[in-house]
Amino acid sequence: MAKGGYTVEIIETLAEPGGMLRWAIPPFRLPGNILDRDIKYIERMGVTIKTSCEFGVDTNLSDLKRSGAQAIVMAIGTQEDLKMGVGNEESGDGYFSCLGFLGRYARGERIRLGAKLIVVGGGNAAVDAARSALRCGATEVAIIVWEMPTARVVTCVGSFALTFA
Repeated sequence: MAKGGYTVEIIETLAEPGGMLRWAIPPFRLPGNILDRDIKYIERMGVTIKTSCEFGVDTNLSDLKRSGAQAIVMAIGTQEDLKMGVGNEESGDGYFSCLGFLGRYARGERIRLGAKLIVVGGGNAAVDAARSALRCGATEVAIIVWEMPTARVVTCVGSFALTFA
């Protein structure tokens, strides 16, 4: 849009731009300096990024229209995990939500895991969680999946001790 001559503003809830790319993709897959370089490129094209601004709280559609917006693209990312409905899921006792776990890992938090871990799901986030768990000290990770939509990713996992079931 910016290349087409439009004034573009990105509204970002978090304090740093990048959304899910910044806080849910592990740095071994997307290093922060690469993301920062791409964000700077976007800003050099004239795009304004407004951080720490939650849509629906700090601004809304009426505000955007009043400010002169002629078009609004809603590209709201997924920021919550689906729940599986299993016992003690909310307790945090041995259970981790995928996005919560990946976010903590991406922020460099120390995460204590057991030696064996099971990841339920087969998408990119599941493989990222499994690889991150190994880097946090797990020695064996099994990915339990009904369908495997990420066949391409599996070939990129390399020599990590992942088991797909």
